[in-house]
Amino acid sequence: MGFRRYISRYAHCSGYTHCCYSENGDQMISCGKDGDIRIWNGKDDDDAVSNGVSEYVNCVVQYDNRILVATDLHIVSAFTFPDCKKDGIEFRFTGSATTIRVNSDWIAAGAEDFVLKVVRKDKSEDAFELCGHEGPITNIELGPKNLLASKAGDGKIKIWDLIKQKDVHTISGLDQCKTFDTALSYGAMSFAPNHGKYFAYCKNKKIVILNTDDWSEYSSLEDANAAGNFISCSFSPSGKLLATGTSKGELIIFDFVTKKPLSGDVKPTDMNALTSISWNPNQEKYKGELVISDSSGQIEFITEAIDQNEKIIEKKVETKNKQKKTSKAPSVTDDQDDGVDDIYKEYGFEDGEALEERDNMGLDDDEDDGVSLERIKNETLKYGSTENLSEKSSRPASVKDLPIRTVDLQPPFQPGSTPISLEHRFMVWNHVGIVRSHKTDAEDSIEVEFHDTSTHHGIHLNNHLNHTMASLSSSVLALACEAPSKLVCITLRVIGSREWSIGMPDTEEIQAVCASDKVVAVATDSRFIRIFTVLGTQREIICMSGPVVALAAHDEQILVAYHSAASPTDDQNIILMIIDCFGYNIKCKEVKLPLTPGSKLTWLGFTKEGSPIIYDSRGIMKLYRHKSGCWFPIWNGPEHTKGVSDTFFIVSVSERLKEIHAILCRGTSYPLTIPRPLVGSYKIEFPLCDLELEKSRLEEQLLSCKVLQVQDPIRKIKEDTIKLFALALKSELENRARELIDLVALPEIIPAAAKYASGLGRIHLAQKLQDSFSVVEERQKKIEEKLNEPEPEMVPNALLNGNSNNPLLSSSPIIGPGPILKPRSIAGRNPFRKMNTSGSSTANIQQNTKSNAFSHLSDMALGYNTPPPSDTQSTNETNTNESMDTSMEKKEKNGKPELTFLEWFKQNTEALKAEFPSENMKEFNKMCLAKYKSWRETENKRKLAEMEGDEAITGVAKLAKFEKA
Repeated sequence: MGFRRYISRYAHCSGYTHCCYSENGDQMISCGKDGDIRIWNGKDDDDAVSNGVSEYVNCVVQYDNRILVATDLHIVSAFTFPDCKKDGIEFRFTGSATTIRVNSDWIAAGAEDFVLKVVRKDKSEDAFELCGHEGPITNIELGPKNLLASKAGDGKIKIWDLIKQKDVHTISGLDQCKTFDTALSYGAMSFAPNHGKYFAYCKNKKIVILNTDDWSEYSSLEDANAAGNFISCSFSPSGKLLATGTSKGELIIFDFVTKKPLSGDVKPTDMNALTSISWNPNQEKYKGELVISDSSGQIEFITEAIDQNEKIIEKKVETKNKQKKTSKAPSVTDDQDDGVDDIYKEYGFEDGEALEERDNMGLDDDEDDGVSLERIKNETLKYGSTENLSEKSSRPASVKDLPIRTVDLQPPFQPGSTPISLEHRFMVWNHVGIVRSHKTDAEDSIEVEFHDTSTHHGIHLNNHLNHTMASLSSSVLALACEAPSKLVCITLRVIGSREWSIGMPDTEEIQAVCASDKVVAVATDSRFIRIFTVLGTQREIICMSGPVVALAAHDEQILVAYHSAASPTDDQNIILMIIDCFGYNIKCKEVKLPLTPGSKLTWLGFTKEGSPIIYDSRGIMKLYRHKSGCWFPIWNGPEHTKGVSDTFFIVSVSERLKEIHAILCRGTSYPLTIPRPLVGSYKIEFPLCDLELEKSRLEEQLLSCKVLQVQDPIRKIKEDTIKLFALALKSELENRARELIDLVALPEIIPAAAKYASGLGRIHLAQKLQDSFSVVEERQKKIEEKLNEPEPEMVPNALLNGNSNNPLLSSSPIIGPGPILKPRSIAGRNPFRKMNTSGSSTANIQQNTKSNAFSHLSDMALGYNTPPPSDTQSTNETNTNESMDTSMEKKEKNGKPELTFLEWFKQNTEALKAEFPSENMKEFNKMCLAKYKSWRETENKRKLAEMEGDEAITGVAKLAKFEKA
């Protein structure tokens, strides 16, 4: 028999949970993310006394007749015990208090502001601060030698001498975190009681034991059967046992003398990562009892956690006492050593070390007669059976014994909002304005402030329906609440009735809302997306395949982030639906969100130009480009912060300006309403390698011009390409320079590149570049054709990206007006017949199917190719073309496509060089351009004269025909 784990019980809501015993060991106290502290009268108590303290409670300790509680209100509050009446404030911080410890001499606490505060227990001296960490304090532990150990989010453990008030040792290389809530390991440490000679801390798959005399590594404890990493540990009051917890909810208790784990219920029944371990201080009354808590709000009692030597001694003392009582000998009590000495002598041991050696020889715990199991196995399994037994025992654990992986799904949230639990909070903060919520005992209102007062004046509303969600655009303010699950919208650009509302069905609750200039959408717990116009028309209801995470809208586009199947790792597996509402139609595509490992989605939205953007809890911002179907990392937030716990609250993103507007939150995850936060501007920068080098900076600028919708991209691409070309030539890398020109594939760059190469004496390279002009031009055409290939299963790229200025990507097709028809008789007129003018830019647009006369408009708007016309269709089109305007016929008959400057220059290169034998390339280019403009004006005049002559002839011919008739 080993230690026993009782069935876990629900104590608090999901989140970090902490527990401790009272000084006498009769009560157990727990706290959690629900803001309550609960007092339990032992392991059999099913009705704990609950007391609300704050929004969140991170830690609790009890001493004398007081309880100290670490809360999110930046204070350590004191309460009486067991009445739980307020008894003052022990410490004040500038961040959330996270951990507290008390021993016979000191009281210490830590917070998310990187600061430790310590005071004498008798208050004989003033409190003092210990500074040196660069991350939030996640755990502390007091030791017997006036030592304090602190673990922080910077991945370090510091050992402090409280008398000298300075650190004496630092341990690095541990898990890092930015906030207390995102910590993977809270780093529960432990000093050996009484003498304090040893210090234990967790590091991945082992427990490291240090000698506190010189801080050298004394030993390490490991268990090959442990599935998770060790994240918490605690010495027993006697110092003989060390209880450890893993990230998978396993409890492993080591015998500190033998360095071996005790037998018992190691694997959890329904527990997650163990966040705290507390031994009952009254081990005489509650022998072998301890309590554990996990990250999902559960607690669990453990009993019979006793080391093997103590079990043997207990049983032999009890047997010896019974024998002496039977023989009427003087009674022997547990406090006397005579019975223990007799037992040692009876079995031939002189001291405890000999008993330890006997235990190592294989003495079984459950045998009262002290027979060795190892000897029995050797006698009964003589013929090699022990080898088979060892082989069998070395097999891997059964699949049934493997722990079930669970992932905490991220709950729904509103981008640009702060937690609902705050009395004064931001419901949304974006590029349009700010929506604040004030919910106190005296007030429950919503305040709307616009950045541009010409859009609309400020709005103040009474929050009668308890709205918790909001979305703001330049056209509408959308408010929603879970119960009574009602959507209320206030339009901003109409005259008359501006407010409309609609309630959801009784079986649905709104979980997310978004609004743009043209649409309003809500997501419900029934996994429906309900889409409305800004004036209240219900236009769509569609389904999603998982629980919603967030919504965002821009123009006629909607982003829906929802959970997909569970990830094989501990990451969030989120799918993004991109919905486009054009006219009364709708198109949708789905892509996966590339979240940073171990992170959560913290912001979802669009750039001002209409590109989808995400931002995760690790500080990485990514942009999605519809044309390529790829996500691009465009910003690394942690590079712009000083503290590990600093985060950014995103407001807006602009591609044209290459700017990100965000609020820097120092030591917290969100800004407070008062004082008003300052919005900072940060430059978009792709995280390429070696950005401190000039080459990498130019490559980053070139990449941003290709991916982002920036101003004047052609000029910037030319400049950056020529600079990179010049840098490669200066570095004697001709092949790289030539490769760069082929990669960019812009014919306009070749003359400048050839000129620069000639100036450096690279005549051979310059000649190659000139010869490759036609090849590059053909390559550019192929790239454009490949990028223009339709994707029937996707939303059209042109519609999703809006108006793109990217010169490397083609623009959306332009729907031009059809040719003007001459008056005809009604009987011979068919307005639905397609028209085709060869050589015209509208030829493909006017091709349509027989089933729908207007399908050519929608098909071309969506970027789809239409099938070629049939022979019959061509005949009909020929007949129809005869009715076109005479000027259009003559233009198509006589006109030729105008030559571009490059085409004209290519055809007349030799003649131009002979006409302008100038050595200055810049002057030569100017003269050629002037010559081209003069030639184009002459051609236009000639064509106009020919058209006028054709019209005159046609008029005379018609008149002669009329006279003959």
